[in-house]
Formats: sequence, structure tokens, C-alpha cells
Amino acid sequence: MHTTPESGEYEGLISAGGRYYFTNEMTSSIYEIIKPTTLDQILKKISDKKEWSISMRELEQVETQEDLDRAKENEKRDRAFMEKMQSPEYRDSVLKMDWAKKGEK
Repeated sequence: MHTTPESGEYEGLISAGGRYYFTNEMTSSIYEIIKPTTLDQILKKISDKKEWSISMRELEQVETQEDLDRAKENEKRDRAFMEKMQSPEYRDSVLKMDWAKKGEK
């Protein structure tokens, strides 16, 4: 794991299935390292400040069923909240709040 000198972005190096990957925490991206193929060669490129010469490809992000279910639940929760906010009772309660006291906590 390291930060890039150009941007300071945090990157990680992981392995799976005999292959190596860079992860980018800022963009939630994963890049498969095509060349070099061994850990020693990859680490040498990094230590020699020649990361730019590492050949890689970005992996496609795939939504899992869990991601889809979570998005559906969030949408349902957000819709219910928006409907609640449109009710006259909710608007009246917000208008009656003493907002000056809220900030004192």
C-alpha cells in the first residue's frame, strides 16, 4: 500500500488467483496488472518510481444482488421520508421548532 506522488491518492496492491491488482480507494476502482506478472517485478517498478510503465486494465464493476437490494431499500426509505415531509403535520412541526435552541447543544 502506498500513496501516489502525483496526487497523494491511496492505492493498495492485492493478489487473487495468481494475479496482482492495484486498488484505488478514491475511485473504488480495481486494476488488473498485466505486465509485469510477478510480485518482485511489480515491487521493483514501484521502488524505481516507474509505476507508469506497469501495464494494467481497469476491471468492470458489477452490482451484486445485495447491492441491488440495498439500493431498492434506500429508495423505498427515501420515498417514504419525502412523502412524510410533504404532509401538513410535518411542515407545521418544522415551522414550530425553536431552531436557536437546537444549536445550543
